[in-house]
Amino acid sequence: MKNEPNRFYSTFNSKKDKKEFQIRELGKDTFRGMGVSILYGNGESYGREVHSSPTTESDYDEHFTKELLRIKPAYIVEDFLDFHFKEYCNLPDYDPDLFCKHMRYVILDRVKRSNREPYIEIVSNWIANTQDTLNSIGSQVIIDGFTSDEILTISHNLDELLLRISKLELGQEIIYQDVVEQIEELKQLSHKMKKKTWVDLLKRKLISFGLGKLTEQGFSLITSIFGDNKLLGKGDIF
Repeated sequence: MKNEPNRFYSTFNSKKDKKEFQIRELGKDTFRGMGVSILYGNGESYGREVHSSPTTESDYDEHFTKELLRIKPAYIVEDFLDFHFKEYCNLPDYDPDLFCKHMRYVILDRVKRSNREPYIEIVSNWIANTQDTLNSIGSQVIIDGFTSDEILTISHNLDELLLRISKLELGQEIIYQDVVEQIEELKQLSHKMKKKTWVDLLKRKLISFGLGKLTEQGFSLITSIFGDNKLLGKGDIF
């Protein structure tokens, strides 16, 4: 990894397999420009050679910054940075502090050149907040967190749970709008919590919904959606 030009960013080669917030893989060489074209009296022209050279870390930094500045509305930049940080922290030789330093001393400097204050403020705050988190609880919370693929699976499962709950008759034990809000909270927290902490929270919320052990119908619903989900760590939720 140390000898590769891209040390920090999650990339895609094919749009078909692209994850949200990934940036394009630049490839081995990067285009630098065209040579000067010379037109002769006989109508023939020469020159216009394509100039390229090996892709560098600076190329990826510039590419990352351009993609960041394209994001609208600006506050979504936080999700963009969170995504790349989590993907980076899933690498074997990750260093969360190094990632934050790179954002502070390389990317933030490039963002400042754009003179776009909302983006400058958001990136600055993200760096400060992430560094504070690392200083207070260390990087283990990132290591034990869900990967981006697992978060997508969780989001899909929670949507499926919400859809099925809407079709059930669970009496006064459950208020549908409360469930909608709690499901959305679970989705958001899947980005920030350790797996075990999140699963424990899921268990408590499911019981509070009137599911779990409170009704056989609810228990059957939970196990059909989450029971065989290996990413939760156990075969059974309860």
